[in-house]
Amino acid sequence: MKKIKTLQIITLALAFVFMNSCTDENKFTNPITFGLENGGFVAFVTATPDAAYPDPSGISFSDTVTDPNNNLSSYSVDLIATLSGNEVVVGNFYTTTTFPADISFTSQSLADALGIEVSDINFGDTFNFIATAIRNDGEVFVGLPPNFDGDNLTVSGGNTEPQLQTPAYKSAMNFGFIVSCPFVQEDMIGTYTIVSNTIFPVGGGPGYTFEIIAGPTANQITLINPWNSEGGFEVTLTASEFGLATWDWQYSFTTLEVCCPGYTATQTSNTAQVSLSLSCIGLLDLKYDTRLGVAGGPPTGFTFGEERMIAQKN
Repeated sequence: MKKIKTLQIITLALAFVFMNSCTDENKFTNPITFGLENGGFVAFVTATPDAAYPDPSGISFSDTVTDPNNNLSSYSVDLIATLSGNEVVVGNFYTTTTFPADISFTSQSLADALGIEVSDINFGDTFNFIATAIRNDGEVFVGLPPNFDGDNLTVSGGNTEPQLQTPAYKSAMNFGFIVSCPFVQEDMIGTYTIVSNTIFPVGGGPGYTFEIIAGPTANQITLINPWNSEGGFEVTLTASEFGLATWDWQYSFTTLEVCCPGYTATQTSNTAQVSLSLSCIGLLDLKYDTRLGVAGGPPTGFTFGEERMIAQKN
């Protein structure tokens, strides 16, 4: 009996394989079985634009975009600029229906699109470009990563995987830059006055002054009690070549000075938004997150949310 059952199972398996081998792939729509379709994607030929431009009037970029999958009917780019803290959106800043295609921009062309003068572009301004690629079958691909909501089982955002935004792909689906001067540690040292701060202990708001000193390393600066806390906390920032500032969680002020007893001191850390330490104009613009905990425990579990501090060198 065992031999007969075994033979029957083998026969059925072979029959299943045979039937599947005779299926016409052109009529079978399951992409898991016959390979995923190529999505819509546009790439630069040479390289993406620089991440930072040191001269507001000297912004210049030129390259060629290609359709590597050879399946697109159009490509368009929206411009989202943040100018002195104000966001301006320009739809269809660039469009093409043929590939390869030349793409370029300068300070003047950006200013024209935004309806401003070149002189209105300042250090700290950001320019981000989000593309939309439409495939020949009408399927739309947006240069934002998908965002899956596990609670509602829905997907929002775009449909360009983060892996495609790595340098090797030279993605023209999502790119951008900031106008930022080279970081010079010596020029950042000095006395600074708070222009604005969305959260601070009593006396640590606009008009409060604090010192910035060098170090500990050549690409770092240390802020001496910038929140005017009774804890006297120092916060060390690391600056990139063009003054993009980052710092991991560091104690910044006591929670009791802001609201309530029974908690640890509050830590701050840079958010995903760009923070700046611009030595050429003596400007500090910090976008930071906060966290704290119950006294006696680690500073986690509670937050004041995301905040912002702007300080100008005297």
